[in-house]
Amino acid sequence: VSGFNGLFIDSRNNIFVSTVDNGRVYYTINGDDTQWQFSTPFVCGNDGEMWKMTEDSLGNLYIGEYSEGDMQQTCAYIHKSTDGGRTWQIVYDSTSPGMIQGRHIHIVKFNPYNNYIYAAQGDGYDRAALIRSKDYGATWEILQRETTSDWNDGIDAQYVSMEFTSNCRFFGTDAGSSPNKIIKTCDDINFEDSLVLSGENEGYIWNLVKDEQGRIYASTVTPYNRGEMGAIWMTIDEGKNWIRLKNMTSPSNHRGINHLSNFFDGYAFYHNNVDFKTYKFNLIECSPNWQCTDWRSCIGNQQTRTCTDANNCGDISNKPIESQACIPLICQNGQEKCEGTTYYLCDSDWRSKGQIVGKCGYLGQEDTIQNDISLNKIIIIIIIVGGLFLFYVKRKK
Repeated sequence: VSGFNGLFIDSRNNIFVSTVDNGRVYYTINGDDTQWQFSTPFVCGNDGEMWKMTEDSLGNLYIGEYSEGDMQQTCAYIHKSTDGGRTWQIVYDSTSPGMIQGRHIHIVKFNPYNNYIYAAQGDGYDRAALIRSKDYGATWEILQRETTSDWNDGIDAQYVSMEFTSNCRFFGTDAGSSPNKIIKTCDDINFEDSLVLSGENEGYIWNLVKDEQGRIYASTVTPYNRGEMGAIWMTIDEGKNWIRLKNMTSPSNHRGINHLSNFFDGYAFYHNNVDFKTYKFNLIECSPNWQCTDWRSCIGNQQTRTCTDANNCGDISNKPIESQACIPLICQNGQEKCEGTTYYLCDSDWRSKGQIVGKCGYLGQEDTIQNDISLNKIIIIIIIVGGLFLFYVKRKK
């Protein structure tokens, strides 16, 4: 054989691997990697192989058939095994009525949150589709498909990766000439862009995986050899924001991080097909460097600021507070003011100092000390006038 694809370990610790060029799936029994057996599930013979494999909650196994053969070949089949991989039966045929004839299956994956099976087929605008089974492969329905030859028409159904949360589903594209994307849906009806890759960030999104804390990671390879960089991206808020964690300049197309494993005890492994080495990846070793803006104005007894991690670690366990209680400004710097019987003189830090003094007296809310001073002037004038009047009367006597 010329190579291997689709390494998978099931819940029984059996290991599965697909060979290239002879259409076989090899597997072990009970984790004994010294004893290998094989089955030949593929319809397209020696051209058949698997990219991805999955297992449902009942222990059934599923393989999506992939073909490196002619572009017009129709090898988009999904095979199911109920006996641990010894025998297989076809549960999805893209030539069936109501389906779209596909070249091959890119990925098939079981969603443990809703017990549905999702699969993506390609290639090409007229053959790409996202399909779903709600009954363990017995029936299938099309959720999304390409409808025109324009890859920029807003429909991006040529997926090669997918990942799930309890609320939403994420799909990574490998689409012709359009900007590649991560598409998000939370109802399997409405699909929206979660991450759009363009310019130096452009790349085929070949892997989507989730760690033990629920953070989702995406890895890319370069499509066009125009200075793009393969990368690992991460989201900690179900796709609202994505952070670029690692990148590398790729010397040619289809180079970058072509494989990203699942996480085990906080670690994952990724393969870089620029230098053809495999690296251990541990987000926990990243130390956050929090940088916060100044506190904003006090509104409604609350003020906020924004804190971001300059190292993009994704660990928010010790993130500084971004909201706190406050006292609204009562007056501007240097201004004197009365509120009720409280006298205020604002200092240069815009914080109010208050004390009860007699000169505020019974002035109403929002009356200023200037009004108080005006009243005092009137009283003083009355006293002076009264004194002059008494002096005049006495002199007259």
